Amino acid sequence: MSLKKFSRRDFMSGMAGLGVSLPLIGKTKLSAIGDENRFNRPLVVTSKTNPYVKEELTTKAWDILKKGGRPIDAAVQATNISEISPLDTTVGYGGSPNEEGYLQLDASVMSGPDDNNAGAVAALENIKTPSSIAQLVMER
Repeated sequence: MSLKKFSRRDFMSGMAGLGVSLPLIGKTKLSAIGDENRFNRPLVVTSKTNPYVKEELTTKAWDILKKGGRPIDAAVQATNISEISPLDTTVGYGGSPNEEGYLQLDASVMSGPDDNNAGAVAALENIKTPSSIAQLVMER
């Protein structure tokens, strides 16, 4: 593999162009892009790549937020979908058992800037939705 030589002059001229464009980017107004309220709406982001649950859990969370539900409820109920699905082998019911052959589940939840609260559970057996239990711990 060959690497292209990059001179100091090339680097400096590239940085000069960046220095000109950054102030322009910073002054761009949202109204110039489109509807100002376009960015003032719920947003659902997931790191799930499993096609069996990805769309279902983002849709569930979106529906809860769109109806004015709490973000913590949207997150927990969306996570429940992953936890219950035997097709999702990363967490929950479809996950791997411990070294003794028992499926034990852990979960933690944290609620944002309004109440700064958290709850967690560990080594739960015979419960498919540990995140819901962690939410109960947090709320009580």
